[in-house]
Order: sequence, then C-alpha cells, then structure tokens
Amino acid sequence: MSAAAEAESPRVEAVRAALFDGLAEGEFELPAMPGAAADVLAELESPDGSLRRAAQLLAKDSGLAARVLRAGNSALRAGLVPIQNLPEAAARLGVRALVECVTAAALADGVYAAALGGIGPKLWQHAHRSGLWARELARSAQLELDGALLVGLLHDVGRPLALGLLLGAERRSGERLAQVERREAVDVLHTHLGAMLVGEWSLPAHLGAAAENHHDPELETRYPDTALLAHLADRLQHVEGLDAAEQRTALAGGLAEALARFGVDAARAQELLDQPPRE
Repeated sequence: MSAAAEAESPRVEAVRAALFDGLAEGEFELPAMPGAAADVLAELESPDGSLRRAAQLLAKDSGLAARVLRAGNSALRAGLVPIQNLPEAAARLGVRALVECVTAAALADGVYAAALGGIGPKLWQHAHRSGLWARELARSAQLELDGALLVGLLHDVGRPLALGLLLGAERRSGERLAQVERREAVDVLHTHLGAMLVGEWSLPAHLGAAAENHHDPELETRYPDTALLAHLADRLQHVEGLDAAEQRTALAGGLAEALARFGVDAARAQELLDQPPRE
C-alpha cells in the first residue's frame, strides 16, 4: 500500500471500500480489452501463432491497422522502402514490438479515451512519455526487461479507471467527495486498479507490479526491477519538462541515487535529460 493510501481520510476510505466491494460483486466492471486487440494478442501468444495470421486479424480494425502501419514506418524502424501493407509491418515490428503496439492502442483508444472530464489525452501523454523513458532506461542499464515500453504505459493506467468508477462508488457508499477528496481518492485507488486491469487483460504479471508498486518500488519482492523501472520512468517524465537548474536539483534530491540502483550513473542520467527519448 502506498503512502497515499496509508493517509486516506475516512470519507475516501469509505468510497474505496465501496468501489472494491462493487467490483467484487459485479456492480462495477473494469473495461474489457477491445476485441480486435484481444484477438491479435491471443494469436501472438499462441504456441503456434503467426505474424501472418496476426496481420489478417489486424485488417479487421482500421484504426488498429493504421497504428501498426505507422509503427512499422516510424523513424525508429524505417527502412529504405516504406511499408504499404500489414504483413510487412508485422514482420518488420516482430512479435514483441507488435504486442507493445497493439496493447498501447488498446489502452489509448479504450481506457484513456473514455476518461471523464476530458483529461484522457493528458493522462495518455504522461503514460506514453513514461513508456518511452522506460524503454530508454532499460537500454541504458542493459537489462533484458520484456516489454519495457509497456511498463511505462501501464504504470498509471489506474488513474483513468478510478476517474470512471468514482461516481458510482460515491453513490454506493453514500458519500459525496469534494474535489480535493476526489484527487486523494484517485491517488489511493489507482495503483491497485491498475494491477487489477493487468490481470483482467491477462497481461504479464510483472506489468501488474509496475502498476501496483511504482510509487513504492522497495515494497515489490517478485519484480523489483520492473517496479523500480516504472518508478524512474514516472519521475523522469515529470522532470524532463523542467529547466536545467530544476533538473539538477531533482537529480541531487534523490533521483540520481535511484537511477544508480537501476544501473544508470549520473552522467548518463544527465545525457538522457539533455536528449529525452523519442518515438
């Protein structure tokens, strides 16, 4: 449990209990993974799955197909000849990157697009930038962390989920939270809700650790590197928009020490901040 959860007010505690009781009893539901994305991931995870059949499934969803084509032609992977069709895009990406791309699309077009109050794009921007930071940090530390991009993308996925469930939880509890209490409730709820969605979508368990313990990575015993990676990606995403003096203050204030535990020294950390990761 995070420090935020330990300090929750009685009204927020009542709403939290009502929300999780409602989920357990089926009154509330977490969003399902969009059908096309679920079909593609099932194909890729099957022992006899193939990129060719995955491309055929992608063709059934024009939005998802467009995302995969853009990913295949991105600056990171672009070859001399632009890709024009899904089988070529899937082959260029490979299984791991295609899984990342499809999962990212399911999050952006599903969970984040449905966020209340028009805050979805802002939350998604943070998730997307955190994903790029996580991927770059894993490279810098020379760690083989499967799906590092997804670690960043999923670490805060509980925030849009909490926003979508709060009103129902307030009605169930009989409490009406003030705006400041709603912000507290989102802080309290988002880590466990994120981990629950990872399980609901049958994603790898280490991604649940990123969601559950990214604020307190020292609490994670099964996947400590993943939780620390999510923690660092989250912090760096916030720091990258600061001016140079503020960045140095952040590094001196403990961020550099945390990066060193992950295998990234202070000089490399400054290089990363000077040239933030790109798509």
